[in-house]
Amino acid sequence: MAVLEVSSFQLDTMEKFRPVVSIVLNVSPDHLDRYPSYEAYVQSKLRICRDQGEGQYAILNDDDEALKGFSAAGSVSVLRYGIKEKKERQAFVEGRGIKVVWQPTASTSASKDALSPASTIKRISWPACSRAGSRPWPSGIQETIEQFRGLPHRLEWVHSIRDIDFYDDSKATNVDAAVRSVESFSRPVILIAGGRHKGGDYAPLVAASRGKVRNAIFLGESKDLLARAFENAISYQLASDMGNAVSLAFASARPKDVVLLAPACSSFDMFSDYAHRDKFSATL
Repeated sequence: MAVLEVSSFQLDTMEKFRPVVSIVLNVSPDHLDRYPSYEAYVQSKLRICRDQGEGQYAILNDDDEALKGFSAAGSVSVLRYGIKEKKERQAFVEGRGIKVVWQPTASTSASKDALSPASTIKRISWPACSRAGSRPWPSGIQETIEQFRGLPHRLEWVHSIRDIDFYDDSKATNVDAAVRSVESFSRPVILIAGGRHKGGDYAPLVAASRGKVRNAIFLGESKDLLARAFENAISYQLASDMGNAVSLAFASARPKDVVLLAPACSSFDMFSDYAHRDKFSATL
């Protein structure tokens, strides 16, 4: 069995793609420099379950506005999950655990203590774990969650210098991902953002930054767009390159602050991809 992360770009050109289980975690405005509208981007993402059929499953985040009203064509079975218990949801948070209803008369649950921040809970689509195998294994799933320490460039702790923590979330290549990244911290944040503009609106990032971001450092092709969005809302500086951005961020940070790389943009103006953008950590 193979587990694949499939982009909308790949889905656009796929024919007869029929995964046993497809999972859509969320849909937020992205790649609007490629698609004529947000609605077209949503339809591209939902192609993942277009050719699925009987005995196959589409797992959808029922808290997502673009997904909660979606009905898959054909005989694919749709399973839904979300934070709160609602009719026709197969997984939701109950007390200190995640409850999964396997059948109308049976359920199981496991601790969510290892899941933080709370937004991560929405991404634990437990029904997929049971449907992909012959039987659910909640204890094994819980053990995996507790041992999982994240992936490179995805809100990854890099280093601590003078009691200032540096985090690399270079994979936050759209506004929604950057918003979630900023919201993950209760401490003051020095935000490094910018890159190639993808057509998104930066207003949600400005809103999420109020009361959280002490100073923002912008670089790349989108730095002037970001500066205009943050004007009169959040203190900011413009950087010439990543090394300069890290230097400016470190200079403006205080002990206990977080320096966070969450670009909200693609990397292709200055780097080959989001991993190459990890010059962020190389400068420390």
